Amino acid sequence: LTEPDQWTLTQSRQLPIYKMTIDDSARTELYVSAQNAEVVQVTTRASRALSWVSVIPHFLYFAPLRLSTNLWVKTMTWVPAATCVLAALGIVLGIVQLRKRRPFVPYSGWMRWHHITGLVFGVLTLTWAFSGLLSMEPWAWTEKDEVEREIQQAFSSNIQDLSVFPRFDAEPWNTVLAGRIPKEIEFARVLDEPSFIVRTSPDGKSLVAWPAGGHPPYFVSREPDASRFVVSLSSMTEAIAPLRSEVVVGRLKEANPGVPILESTTLTDYDSYYYSRDGQAPLPVVRVKLGDSDNTWVYVDPEVAQVVGQVNRQNRIERWLYNALHTLDFSVLYYNRPLWDVVVIVLSLGGTVVSTIGLFMGLKRLRR
Repeated sequence: LTEPDQWTLTQSRQLPIYKMTIDDSARTELYVSAQNAEVVQVTTRASRALSWVSVIPHFLYFAPLRLSTNLWVKTMTWVPAATCVLAALGIVLGIVQLRKRRPFVPYSGWMRWHHITGLVFGVLTLTWAFSGLLSMEPWAWTEKDEVEREIQQAFSSNIQDLSVFPRFDAEPWNTVLAGRIPKEIEFARVLDEPSFIVRTSPDGKSLVAWPAGGHPPYFVSREPDASRFVVSLSSMTEAIAPLRSEVVVGRLKEANPGVPILESTTLTDYDSYYYSRDGQAPLPVVRVKLGDSDNTWVYVDPEVAQVVGQVNRQNRIERWLYNALHTLDFSVLYYNRPLWDVVVIVLSLGGTVVSTIGLFMGLKRLRR
């Protein structure tokens, strides 16, 4: 393949790709990068069928449309916008047409059921379409990052000159690791000092996390990053003591000398903006509230001296307008499975009933 197909829409950087169809019971299709001989995609008959009734219609991931980025963005913006208008009109009409005495619904048959279910689940349709519209970041209204680069650079940054690092020597690394198996070693500057950030994967668990649910409207680390530690290059020893909150505040003041610090707190549990369903985001973290024009909140992991979250005023608004409405990540549901699953399935079925009855009645009327 020299152009992406339906199953490699996000693999354009891997092109050209060899596609092979395997003569097995699952009718497996294998995609291998010609550049580095890595498998970049695997699909089966079952996974492709499921995608056609789930991910593809949900995100309008039809290859001809998705490969035209500008057209896809416009479609994904205007379709939910039109849905919001139609859903709002339906709710208004449903309320206006209610009677003050029994029977309250002035219809019978399918129209009666459409009226009732539309009033109940029409609100869900409206909020879901509206929050889906926000996932496209229309008009870039949340992109306020005046202090973002300074905040990121205040604690750690990528190494520009790798010559400061010597060749790897097995003996000191065996001492530092103490039997732990490294999965990733990152070259970084931690508090201006060249260091290694080592990540391991205990109990055979993968470093790749399951999706936290939906599109995060702001930067929050949700990787399973609990097993990581810093190794100082100068001493080749593990840095045991985490950063004190005073150090975190001091570094932020140095990076943004004109920005006041309003509050600093060490969190041992998640708050409404820094959270993850499966406890993947690192804890504890130091949360610092800045007095900049966007009222930015910064979350710093004191164990590895890295910024793991950054939220401005617009992000906090979008967190409730998008995540709360679209994926129902209210704390009472978000951390309680299968309660969250039951609620989402019931609401989805209700929306399906409203849409199906409306489509059926609309086709009947067109036929007349």
